Amino acid sequence: DWTAPPFISGYAAPGSYAGAVLQGVNLLVGAALYLPFVRIAESMKKESFNMAFKELMPGYAESIGDTDHVLSGEAKALSASLVNDLTMAIERKELSLEYQPQVEATTGEVFGVEAFMRWDHSHLGRIPPGLFITLAEDAGIIKHLGDWALEESCRQLSAGRKAGVPVVISVNLPVHHLA
Repeated sequence: DWTAPPFISGYAAPGSYAGAVLQGVNLLVGAALYLPFVRIAESMKKESFNMAFKELMPGYAESIGDTDHVLSGEAKALSASLVNDLTMAIERKELSLEYQPQVEATTGEVFGVEAFMRWDHSHLGRIPPGLFITLAEDAGIIKHLGDWALEESCRQLSAGRKAGVPVVISVNLPVHHLA
């Protein structure tokens, strides 16, 4: 039975412990093969965050009057400040959505658009999505970003349909948001 827990189903299928052992070996091999890819993905996410943060540092240094050197304590202050600013930007609806067409590869026909969230900070300019989304996840306000993206895309979809533009909008959300 496919609904039985691991090892019990491994035993039940062939009627011997060999099935449970084989299932355990398969689980270990699968985990061993998958783990490096998980680590690579985490490393890439961290590197993307760090690169985006470094892009902001010169602008931040200018805003505090120190263009030669920004201390790590100031980097923490920037993170806290950005989280606060992001929270206020969500409340004030200062974020925006940009759309990328989704095109059928064989016909070249546009069948929808994908929404991308953007944030133009009043002092620092455009904040890279990889940075503000990671900050929102770390600060526990990512659900507010997702709620805003859904509400705004639905509002724009409704306005488009009233204007006679039949369009499908895709919005990316974290898995835990759907729960």
